[in-house]
Amino acid sequence: MSDDTPAPVHLRDLLTITVTNLSGVTQSYALFAGTPTVTPTTKPIYNDIITVLRGVPGSGGQAFFTMPSAELVAICGTSNRDAIDDGVQVEIVDKQAVVLGHQADDGKTVPGTTSSVLVPSAGSLVFDRGVNTAPAGNPGCFCLRTTTDFSYKEAKQGRYVIGFGVPTTPQMVKDVGPFTMFCPAPNTIYQIMPSNIFYVAIGSFNPRDATPEGLEAASCKIDFNQLPSNDVDLVHDERGKLTIMANKPRL
Repeated sequence: MSDDTPAPVHLRDLLTITVTNLSGVTQSYALFAGTPTVTPTTKPIYNDIITVLRGVPGSGGQAFFTMPSAELVAICGTSNRDAIDDGVQVEIVDKQAVVLGHQADDGKTVPGTTSSVLVPSAGSLVFDRGVNTAPAGNPGCFCLRTTTDFSYKEAKQGRYVIGFGVPTTPQMVKDVGPFTMFCPAPNTIYQIMPSNIFYVAIGSFNPRDATPEGLEAASCKIDFNQLPSNDVDLVHDERGKLTIMANKPRL
């Protein structure tokens, strides 16, 4: 299976990443996602830190990241990314559950969810729950549809964002950020295919931190398209290398 081909979607699949720290030093680890395939193409796409695990002992301590592979939520709203470097971050987000396009057990193709967003008088993007939009997501994709009630200039000035992440409880919101966000254009239907690639970085981060240039290359890449398992083990060795170890069969 090539890098560009999504793994089959199983709606109840969980992806599990276990990090064993044998570095001899207490460590912290951060998780972020690979860039999704978005059609039409848009830039920039922000793949910020999703979540972090801190204080993992260096004598064999373990960190566990577990997330659904297809149980996702679309997000829209505003995000003041310009203030992140100053230690200030403001985010207003609306969420809606989505299903990726997939093949059902009977062999029929089930299109992915299509969600519509609009700008009410309050000025932040929200989902239009008064419209039932026919599902139109391609295999492995869901769709986000924007309307004509804003311009791209207004989207940039208003810091509008759309994207996706995983469902969270109110208690988890501060600890788990979105997978991906980008500024939308008006009157556009976006086909969004989440990546099956994730990265684990060594270092001190916070959820929603911007991923600095070079972090992807310095992190351990986990490509679930290329692995025989949805349950992967990483080892952080005494020389500071973080590498993939034995993989378990895909269930």
